[in-house]
Amino acid sequence: MAEIPCYRRDGSLAAVAYLDDEDYCRVAGRPWYAYANGRTTYAQTSVGRGAGKQRVLSMHAMLVGPAPKGYYIDHIDGDGLNNRRSNLRIVDRYQNQWNRRRAVNNRSGRTGVSLESRSGKYVAYICRQRKNRIIGRFSTFDEAVAAREAAEREAHGPFTAAGRA
Repeated sequence: MAEIPCYRRDGSLAAVAYLDDEDYCRVAGRPWYAYANGRTTYAQTSVGRGAGKQRVLSMHAMLVGPAPKGYYIDHIDGDGLNNRRSNLRIVDRYQNQWNRRRAVNNRSGRTGVSLESRSGKYVAYICRQRKNRIIGRFSTFDEAVAAREAAEREAHGPFTAAGRA
């Protein structure tokens, strides 16, 4: 596994991007910068387009190539600096959303599980076909999490973030 340093605008080291050894030659020799998009950081560089124009290109896009229209390059583990080919895949918008992190305003600590104040039970739910569907109500948090993870694996298959808080 190879490492590429990513810098801040002031030239100080911000992060390190990881990639496969066989891809090192494709990205080495150009300046890489750390770009924070929300809670995820990506490695980016500028590429000349002629006539003095520049275009920003992400490392994962340089390695995989451009995604077809309506598709995205997904980092399976959620780490935008892990650009090893085994961690990158082409997904559609919905598949990309299934693999996202827990929302910052989540109070239970697990996506799709909340405490119902009226009954005192934990409710597990999942979004299917753009609607929240209740999986069930459970006495314990662990039971609700297990039910949510099972539903994620069934509904989303390999695109699930089950087990990743």
